[in-house]
Amino acid sequence: MAFDGIILKNITNELKELINGKINKIQQSSKDNLTLSIYNQRPYNLYIDISANNYRVHLTNHSEKNLQTPSNFCMVLRKYITSAKITNIYSLGLE
Repeated sequence: MAFDGIILKNITNELKELINGKINKIQQSSKDNLTLSIYNQRPYNLYIDISANNYRVHLTNHSEKNLQTPSNFCMVLRKYITSAKITNIYSLGLE
């Protein structure tokens, strides 16, 4: 399935419930995916997978085992966005 503007708009609308949420934890279970634990009146897990064959972003209740040594990217995210508040989620038109 193509990841086009219509799909992106629907994902953006689904993730709007995370606005004003606080990022509590960032986990990495493989080199291509991250899970952000977010609290906004209840806990959410935002799963982000950037692998070439299986890219996706969705909310999940499933938790995976962490890598023993997270990537530098994950460590930088932990440094700068842990405890951050999500103020807005949007896409520019259908881009």
